[in-house]
Amino acid sequence: MIDLGKIREFFESAITVAVVGMPIQHENVNDSNDLIAAKASKQPWTRMVIRDGRAQGASCGGNVLRRYSGIVILSIFYKQGDGTKPIRDTASSVSNFIVNVQCASLSIRTPSFAIIGKSDDWFQGNLTIPFEFDQLTH
Repeated sequence: MIDLGKIREFFESAITVAVVGMPIQHENVNDSNDLIAAKASKQPWTRMVIRDGRAQGASCGGNVLRRYSGIVILSIFYKQGDGTKPIRDTASSVSNFIVNVQCASLSIRTPSFAIIGKSDDWFQGNLTIPFEFDQLTH
């Protein structure tokens, strides 16, 4: 089975490098002190979610290569009234950085971006990053 922990660590570290100082919220994890402080002071922050896709055999024979797919959704939040440029710039920065990073059996596909709009006191944009991960089974 795909090791989502390693996938999460890879994307988290790449996103952290691309958006220095912007805290990341994860699914089903308590907010960090940095994230709580950013939200309280209306500073930008992000939320990262990984969704599994489909799996399929990519070879046959004794050692079978399995190809798993999924997407990372990076939601980017700026306070309302800041416009869409900071959100688009952040998404572009992450996208440009992440497509140039190599990681063993992980293939990153072309990211896409969409403005979501108002979300409570925030304005949200989502960067969707498709990926494939190969794993050899015995």
